[in-house]
Amino acid sequence: MDMIAIRLAFLFSLLLTACSNNLPANIKTAPSSDLKYRHVLAEEVDTFIGKQVRWGGKIIKVMKRDNQSLIEIQNYPVNRYGLPLLNLPTRGKFIAKSDQLLDPGVYLEGLLVTFSGTLDPETTRVKKRKIIFLPVITVTDIHLWPHKRINADEGYTYTGMESQFRFYGKYGSGYY
Repeated sequence: MDMIAIRLAFLFSLLLTACSNNLPANIKTAPSSDLKYRHVLAEEVDTFIGKQVRWGGKIIKVMKRDNQSLIEIQNYPVNRYGLPLLNLPTRGKFIAKSDQLLDPGVYLEGLLVTFSGTLDPETTRVKKRKIIFLPVITVTDIHLWPHKRINADEGYTYTGMESQFRFYGKYGSGYY
């Protein structure tokens, strides 16, 4: 009887370690300053240059410049684990700059991603009848969130554990 209990305990501990997530430490926990996107927009950017951030959102497009990858992101607030919450309002866009060459076939438009990095002195301004300010972060860690696409035209089916309306349909919003 004791041998069965030992085997079950071993199997249980093996299952627990197999189910633990592989989030980088900088994504899993917020930096001590926890600088939010809205703070950068509200105040002078120069005061935040070099500060650690953890921002996430939906991928708009992936670009390559020299030996770097630039990812344009539609910013969404992140939960305590770093998962972007699509059921909350977006505040704008930002650019994530990485020294790794990121494959546009992996980092597809519409997927959720979270970045940890530092606020860069570079800002991007796009002119289309108006000037748009896009903060740029230099990436230290990246986490592409799991996804399941049934149809390319449909949105995410994974809304995360902290969605306010977790059990209300495909988009997790409670409204259709």
